[in-house]
Amino acid sequence: MRTLLDYLELDSVSVTIALPALTRLTDDISEEWVQRFREERQKDWVNRGW
Repeated sequence: MRTLLDYLELDSVSVTIALPALTRLTDDISEEWVQRFREERQKDWVNRGW
C-alpha cells in the first residue's frame, strides 16, 4: 500500500494502514471439495501427496 501511495506521490508516512480482515471461508462442504479435487487430480499418481 505504501508503495502505491509513493508511486501516486501521496503521503505514505503518516498514513495508518490496517491489517486486512480475513474470515475463514472453509466448512465441511468446502473441505469435501478440496479432498475430491486432490483425489481426482492425483488419480493415476504413484506417490500421492495427500
